[in-house]
Amino acid sequence: MPDKRKASFDKDEESARPPTQRKLSQAPQSLESQPYRPSLQSIETQAQFRKSASSQSTKAYQKFLELHPVRPRDPDFADGADIHESYKILEASRENHALPLLPPLAAGPHSDAVFIHASTVHTKTLASSPTKPDVDYNHLEFYGDAILEYMAVELIYERFSHLDVGKQNRLREELTKNRTLARFAQGYGFRKVMRVERTMHEVAGDGAWTKALADVFEAYIAGVVRSHKDGGLSRVREWLMQLWAPMILDIRSGNSDVDLEGNDVNFKDVLQAQIGAPKGVKIEYRQTAPMSYTKDRALQQFTIGCFVTGWGFQEARVGVGQGQSKREAGVKAAELALKKSSEVKTMKERKASEDAERKRRAKEEKQKLQEGY
Repeated sequence: MPDKRKASFDKDEESARPPTQRKLSQAPQSLESQPYRPSLQSIETQAQFRKSASSQSTKAYQKFLELHPVRPRDPDFADGADIHESYKILEASRENHALPLLPPLAAGPHSDAVFIHASTVHTKTLASSPTKPDVDYNHLEFYGDAILEYMAVELIYERFSHLDVGKQNRLREELTKNRTLARFAQGYGFRKVMRVERTMHEVAGDGAWTKALADVFEAYIAGVVRSHKDGGLSRVREWLMQLWAPMILDIRSGNSDVDLEGNDVNFKDVLQAQIGAPKGVKIEYRQTAPMSYTKDRALQQFTIGCFVTGWGFQEARVGVGQGQSKREAGVKAAELALKKSSEVKTMKERKASEDAERKRRAKEEKQKLQEGY
């Protein structure tokens, strides 16, 4: 018969030990040896909660559908819609025939707004219901802008995945910026069919027109997508790829001003540092031709020449640049001077020779002072 006092003593002694020193037999079982077995009550509770949450979500969705009905589509080409009159005018009088064919736009009250500028809308009573057509292109521009960004990102992600994110962003910005879109819109003659207030022709600057043309281009994208119930996005994708292809090839070949490396160099400062240090050297930037427009008449264009006096030259024209602003044209003139001007090359050599002579004299003066002590 076991000694009860000894058993009680052993039990008290074991419980008095620290947990890490207790017998392994007293350790709790591992989680693997204790699989989770939910009780029937917990399973029923979870099922009831999910059913309740699903019911609430369904009710919210039904209420959402009641409060926000879907905007009815215009008749599209699949339903036998006619081609929009503006599209016929654009294709008949296109200014830049190097551009790919415009994807057709279906006739309808919603697509009429593609070319209507807000300046022509006097009531400012925007559509209070999705059943009413837009009064201007603002809503379509919002829609088309998102599609344009998506198409550019998809192109870059699929074909330029080797670029880091910073370079991908710079390429996306170049493809979708207002200046690029305005050039396309002007090339297709969008300005001819735009409905704008008469005063806009008189007082609006080139920046305002660039923005307006870019917005109309984005609105047209939305109009094309809504003109094709099936395959509208694929049509827009193919069209945009054809528009962007020459730009991307120019970037790859180095014939574009786009710098994917992100080196924001001010060539005016570089030219000044390389040839303009001593007194008597003067670098000037002057307009050498009246302001003009690009071939598609989408954007203004300035011509600036870089002239240098010094190093044996008198007002030598060392570079001429063109750009959408005088500053941009001047920077390009300085860049061309640095890369191609034989006069600048001679000036740099003479400056280097003078700098070397100056250093030699300074060294000699320093040695004389040291010898005098």
